[in-house]
Amino acid sequence: MKKLIVITGATGGLGREFVSQYLAKNNHVIGIDLRPADQEDLTNFTHLSCNLTSVKATEKLIEEIISKYGVPDLWINNAGIVTMDAFQNETQKEFDQVMKINFDAPVRMMRKLIPLMEKNGKGIIVNISSVAGLISAPILSSYCASKFALVGLTESVQQELELKKSPVKLILVCPGFIQTELIKLGKERGFPEHLKPFLSSSDRAVKKIITGIEKGQNFIDPTMNGKVLQTVNRFGPGLLKTAKKFALPSALIDRIKS
Repeated sequence: MKKLIVITGATGGLGREFVSQYLAKNNHVIGIDLRPADQEDLTNFTHLSCNLTSVKATEKLIEEIISKYGVPDLWINNAGIVTMDAFQNETQKEFDQVMKINFDAPVRMMRKLIPLMEKNGKGIIVNISSVAGLISAPILSSYCASKFALVGLTESVQQELELKKSPVKLILVCPGFIQTELIKLGKERGFPEHLKPFLSSSDRAVKKIITGIEKGQNFIDPTMNGKVLQTVNRFGPGLLKTAKKFALPSALIDRIKS
């Protein structure tokens, strides 16, 4: 049965993979992103442009989708951005932008969508957080703050939905390191080349996420590196703290010290 699926951040690594795999399952997919989509000429795919930092634009977007296509069966809050710099070097504008995209936008989507889905009698919302929402890391202060907030929000609202026996399912996803545009390899401001073998592929991660969604899981951690980090953090936090130093590019360590 064809479903209506909406994916934010649809032209990036994970988003593009979500679009591809859900289209392969013969669904109608709406991809939301400011950037043009590679799949715009594909059957069953609709690309919509929206500035997710704008309250009015977000509300208008949801209203447009509802009026033209109906209430989505599945909405994936996937859009996200990251800066890699020391907290004191990151401007307040940069910090706020990360929070607006990674946290504020999903909040607004949930506020609008949950009542609509409840009235419709069904619906799934998926919030893509990160292992960085469970384990903090240097030079990722704004990203960690946004993802920790999204984890707390999602878990809290999950409990509220369960208490009132809502027909809406809210799912939290916390991937580890995936080779996408967010992970830039390099010595200066990126993911170290020597750790490249530990990166997970976006296609495998998305397959596992989709399987978890279909099973109705509350929490999905689709990457092996993410599972390992959570285990080490639980049983050997001191070891993980030391290991983080070797994962940082030397240029970024110098910026933290400066």
